[in-house]
Amino acid sequence: MTILILIMIPVWLIMGFTQMIPAKPHNRVILENTLPKDKLQDPKVLALAKEYKKSIAFITAGGMLLTLLSALIPYDSLLMTGFFILLIGAIGVYYFCLITYIRKMRTLIVENHWELPTEAIIVDTKIIQEKNRKILPFTWLIACLVLSLILASLNFFIGSWIDGLGASAACIIMWSIFAISYYYISRFPIKSLSDDSQLNLQYNDLTKYYWSLSMVVMCFAFLPITMVPMALTSFSNQTSLIFSGVLLIAILVGCFFSIRCLFVLRKKQDQLLQQIPHQRYVGEDQYWRYGLYYNPDDTRLMVPDRVGFNIGMNMARPIAKVFMGVISVFVTGLLIFVTLPLFFYDFSPTAMQLDISQTTVTISAPLTKTSKIPLNKIEEVQLLDDIPKDSVRVNGTGTENYAVGSFRVKNKPATFLVNTKKAPILKITTSERDYYFTSNLPDATQEYLVTIEEMLAK
Repeated sequence: MTILILIMIPVWLIMGFTQMIPAKPHNRVILENTLPKDKLQDPKVLALAKEYKKSIAFITAGGMLLTLLSALIPYDSLLMTGFFILLIGAIGVYYFCLITYIRKMRTLIVENHWELPTEAIIVDTKIIQEKNRKILPFTWLIACLVLSLILASLNFFIGSWIDGLGASAACIIMWSIFAISYYYISRFPIKSLSDDSQLNLQYNDLTKYYWSLSMVVMCFAFLPITMVPMALTSFSNQTSLIFSGVLLIAILVGCFFSIRCLFVLRKKQDQLLQQIPHQRYVGEDQYWRYGLYYNPDDTRLMVPDRVGFNIGMNMARPIAKVFMGVISVFVTGLLIFVTLPLFFYDFSPTAMQLDISQTTVTISAPLTKTSKIPLNKIEEVQLLDDIPKDSVRVNGTGTENYAVGSFRVKNKPATFLVNTKKAPILKITTSERDYYFTSNLPDATQEYLVTIEEMLAK
């Protein structure tokens, strides 16, 4: 779980950084409120934005401190549950903070009579046909799909057909996400920011180019994921670690490049807006007062956010509400699926069981596949002080205290039902698969060894 704690620290930093972005003006919008251009640097506005950033920094520091303190929790189940609660709680606290300061900024605008007059939305039919002239061709995503499927197909030959199917499914799902995002980017309308249609078109060109570039880069960055099943089941532990490192670097490079693209986009858009003598305001603030886009009169499902870093849903659409409900159910189910077995392992002395009959040794644990080992197939039984260092987890649970599920040891399949803090470990060797087991009951593992040896000696 130490690795999980180390991962959570940069996650908190990233969340804190992204939550501060709404406090930086973009397109005259700050904290989801549109201000007159000459009021963006007003001391009252700057003070409120600074106060918001301090609140976000305080929340982030508190979350990091709680994460570090969680290292004192001795049980994996409680630690994992705590992480889920921290993440979900962080989203809620960050959102509540944003809503609070959106309302404070709105109050400041009203009190100082800074409201902008609402103007009609202009649809320029002369340039609407050119809205996608700078978007990257869809063929880039097609090329990414072809390359991904080629890499995924290697799993059929080097790994197993299950690995190949899993990799291919992951490939298609990931590619579909980027393809759908590309589709909605292509449908973004040209914003009527000014009375100059050419400036509006230039602003649109910047948006389409950098957003499509970001999607293409991210799509290629996630390509190596299709090789994960093969790496886990066919490579040595050291090679798998190297591959995992390369995969992580590729994803991080893609993410940072995409973020860099969006920062460049914001800068160029703001520079372009400086050339506009009169910037139009069409009354969008009312649809963003909850930090999310909610417009029942807008038929679009996906819309770009106002800070230029995300594409979100129009929460007034029924499908958006259904999607959020599905995500909530999925997260809740994931929490139960991940933590429930750990609670059994931590607090039930008989969670991992071994039963010996006249012909079979059976090992089982909650929410895992029961293994039945015929006595006549057992070649050797022995006690180990620790699990093999070259073991590679294929699927199942792997924490500092538990190794449960399917593993590979020196390229041989193995089943682990092991509490690493309860040595010795019983190893049962067969020609096709090895089995590793520990009991939470004192001296029980030693007794199992003696009983199995006696059964084999008959």
